[in-house]
Formats: sequence, structure tokens, C-alpha cells
Amino acid sequence: MPFELLLQSDARNFSSMIESSPYLLRDRLGLAQNTDSEGTPGITYVNGGVFFARGTAAIARLFEDAWALASLDLGKRNEQDCLNLLLHRSAIRWSPLPPALFPNGFVYFRRPPPPHLEAREGPVLVHCNWISGLAAKRYLLTEAGLWGIPAAPASGRYLTYDVGERGDALSLGGQLRALLAAMEFARHTNRTLVLPRFFIRSGPEGRPARGSERSFAYLFDYAVFAARYPRHREHVVLKQLRPLRDGNSTARAPPLATSSLLAWLTTSTSQAEPVLHLGTSNGPWTRGASGSVLAGGAISAFPSDTESAAALQPAPELRSIALHVVHSLRAYASRDAGFAVSTSIRAPRSLLAGRGKARRRNRAQGGMGGMGEFDCLYVRREALFNTTLLRLAAAKLPRQEGPTLLVGEGGFHDDWPVDVPAAPAATGFTAFRGTPKAVISVLPQALSVTEFFPHWDLVEVSDAMGARTLSFDAVQQLACAQARHIEGEAGSSFVRAVCHWRAVGALSDKAAESTSDDASDVCRRLHQGRGERVRD
Repeated sequence: MPFELLLQSDARNFSSMIESSPYLLRDRLGLAQNTDSEGTPGITYVNGGVFFARGTAAIARLFEDAWALASLDLGKRNEQDCLNLLLHRSAIRWSPLPPALFPNGFVYFRRPPPPHLEAREGPVLVHCNWISGLAAKRYLLTEAGLWGIPAAPASGRYLTYDVGERGDALSLGGQLRALLAAMEFARHTNRTLVLPRFFIRSGPEGRPARGSERSFAYLFDYAVFAARYPRHREHVVLKQLRPLRDGNSTARAPPLATSSLLAWLTTSTSQAEPVLHLGTSNGPWTRGASGSVLAGGAISAFPSDTESAAALQPAPELRSIALHVVHSLRAYASRDAGFAVSTSIRAPRSLLAGRGKARRRNRAQGGMGGMGEFDCLYVRREALFNTTLLRLAAAKLPRQEGPTLLVGEGGFHDDWPVDVPAAPAATGFTAFRGTPKAVISVLPQALSVTEFFPHWDLVEVSDAMGARTLSFDAVQQLACAQARHIEGEAGSSFVRAVCHWRAVGALSDKAAESTSDDASDVCRRLHQGRGERVRD
């Protein structure tokens, strides 16, 4: 055995086992920032809860010293921090366990390795850390088949549905709207909703990328959902429902219109079925119409239940990132020169070359609008290069000074493309080379979420190959929902998702929240029933 001690890596990066949080290094461990092979500040951070060790006096002394140090340093460091600190000062030969065989909760549930790097026989041990709350841990372990086998539903009435796999239905907003509709269908028909798998990234030809399926807890807070919408089951229960669903031949494909679909779901024929499935194509597994039943215009006309909507809150990990972004945005937008950005927040790089000094001067002179105020505008990418389109999109923004956060599918990055986006970088994040003239002309104080994003949490919004996932859109939407005034195409699922997060108070930042009573705000128009017709 070449090592005296093997411990599970607690890093969120599968490929390098390096944790690069400056907070972890500086504030908790008090270590100078070393760098990994790519020059990124990082350290191999291990978990003291899973380890294999030789029974030597040196190993015993290591753990005794870790507990002693933790007892002397209550509050700032926990026993795991102390163990890591001592390991990096120790002469003991130690190494992290292979993450494919001994994954931590983040690697296994939120950012699994590419299929070709997964262990052939499956993991030896999964440590369910990096997951908030017992309810979410139990749910994720159940979905993975690691928490016993769910009881076979011998009786009961269930509703299942397929997530759309193309276009808007594959977006975060589209999947959110479909889930809300399914929740309402299940509630109105007195059925138990079986949660689907969600797609987090599109691949070639706009279809879901390989290995892009994740559970409900990747995007949403499962503990809140379970408490407010208890009549549901895990996706894995479909294995038990298969005989019930395949064995029924009385169902017929319902019409696509929402009102007709709801009427059909409450007929005696459908009521007698143990399992109803709303799918995207006709077949033995499908009780839906051709085309996605739970996508597009069919959802917009469906009455929304406030309690059902409140059950859909963002995943705690994404909520934490969004709060950081919003706090940074408000600090940047503040006109009070004394309201400095804290040292834990990375100051944004100006999008507009040569205008950084002007922005800082405006802030010092109180020229950035109200305290911590910013507007938000949803635009499609083509509008960034067309002054006319961008001016039309921004026409309903209030005529007042202050920064405008630009949001859209996939996000807009630290810099903008001059004419067209550059080729994607090896990491999957798009490289940009400048600011479009249209943005400079129409929105001289335009900002993007990426400018304020905590770089150590990039692993939360990208998969193991470095490609950005829909969780980044969730952060964009959550930040936008905290804006003073929100504008954008009301028919967009992205905008409707922003308005959902605002309506349910997703960030619960009431003290800092500053939304306008202006009826022209797109969310208020939608709430009052005056939104533009949904375009499918």
C-alpha cells in the first residue's frame, strides 16, 4: 500500500479533485492560495467522514490533533477544516480516493462524470454530502436506487408526463411551465404526479445532450416541494407503474387544447385508468396528442394555483449564487460612494472599454439611480447586433438612469462579440471579443450576470465537460426577478419563469427587494392578464 491514508475528495471538480474556492482557502483554512496545473487557485480538500487508514501511531495522532484543534477553534473551522489543515502540514503519505468509485454528493448527483469516465460496476460508496436537508438526500438516493426500492403501487391513480425535447419546451422556462401545468392537471384530477427527469443542456440539432438528464433537485428545492405538494412520487417509481400503464388499452389520445384536455381527464373513461400519461407522441406509453401537450400555448390558458406555484422554489445551491449576484449588482448600482463592494465580491469588469472610470465617477456623484436599483431586460441574441431590434425591446424600460441587466437563454458573458459569437472555447463557455455597437448605443450601462458571478461556483452551472447548463439560466432569472423593472417578450418562457420567481418570492430578500408598482412592468401585465399572446 503506497499510502498510509486514503480519504474521499470533497472537491466539486471531478477531473482534478481540486477545490478552488478562495473562501475555503483564505477564510476557513488560512492557507496561502496555491495553484493547480491550470493556474487556478485551489487545494485538494478531503472529507474526514470517508477514509481508509493504516492503524499506525502517526494516523491516530493526526486525528487526535484534528479534534484538539477543532476544540480550540470553535466557530471558524469545523473538524474537517482542521483535518485538512493538518494534512497539508503533515509528512503522512495520503491521497484522495478515486472519485468515480467513491464520489461525494456533488459529483454523483449534480455534476457526474462523462459516461466514458464512469465506473463500470458503479460506485463503491456514495457520500450524500453537498446536498441540503434530509428530504433532498433521501429523494436523491431513492431516485438513484440507493435508498431501497419504492413500494410497488398496487393501487392508486397516477399522472405522468414527458418533458419536451425541442425548442422552447427544452428551455428552463419551458420545463418549468410544463411542470406547473402537470401539477395542476394532477391536482384537478385527483391524481399523484410522478416527477419526470429534466434536461439541463441541449446538444446537436437542438435535442437534449447525451447525459444531460437530472432529477428534480438539480433545479428546484425538493424539501419545499415535498412539504407543499406532498402528492407526488419519484421518477424511479415508473418501473413499478409500467405494467399498469402498458396493460391498459381503453385510453384514447385527448385533444391538444387545454380546456378540452382537462375535460377529457375528468371523464369516466380517463378516471378509470390507474395511470394517465401526457406525452409528446402517440404510442403504447402515451395518452397524449402528437406534439408536446404540456408546452406552449396550452399552458398559458391553464388556471394557476398559487399554492402549487409556491411549491416550486430554486435549488438551495442556485439560490445562494443568485443572492450573491444580486447583492453584488446592488452594491455596484448604489449611488452611495461609501457603500463599497465587500472583499468577498469580485468587482465587475466594465463591458464598455474605456468607460470604467466614468461608471465609478457616476457612482461617486450619485448618478446611478436609486440605492441599489437596476432594471432587467430579456432579449434574444440577434437583438444585440441590431440597433432597431434592441431599441424596440428596450422601449418599455422606464426613462431613468441606472444600469440594465441584460438576460437571455445561455446568458451574455464578460465581453460581447463584435459581429458574431466566436467559436466556443474548450471549456464550453463562449469567448467574446468586444461590445456590439447596438448595445453601446441603446444601453450604455448594460450589465450581465457573468460580471458578478462567483467564479468558484462555475461548477454549479456547468457539467463535467465544462458546458454551461440550464442552472445558469436559473441564476439569470432569479437575479432578474429582483430588478426594479422587468421588460421583455411576454410570450417568452424565459420571461414567464422570471415572473414566476418574482411571484413566489424565490430569494426571500424582502428587505432589499425594490420592485415598481408601475403597471407597465411585464410581470405585472402578465399578472393582470394583459400580457402579449404566447407565440408557440
